[in-house]
Amino acid sequence: MLNKKQGLSGIITMLIIIALVLVAIGAVWYVVQNVLEQGQAETEEASGDLFADCEIEGGVLSNESGVCASGEKRIIGGEYCCI
Repeated sequence: MLNKKQGLSGIITMLIIIALVLVAIGAVWYVVQNVLEQGQAETEEASGDLFADCEIEGGVLSNESGVCASGEKRIIGGEYCCI
């Protein structure tokens, strides 16, 4: 008689390996996607002032060495602005 269990065992082993690889790919994709989304959110937050206007934001234009009487000096729209 022929022993068919060896062939079936090889197929089951291959299916388990394929399933493990798919799970590993899914886990890596999940982590990479979260890192990319977090980086995108941080970039959008950091570049929010890049295209803004100082006066629209309620500030007063200043020069680099100027002291802000109102407190905080930020770069908004490429210009020094006292907020």
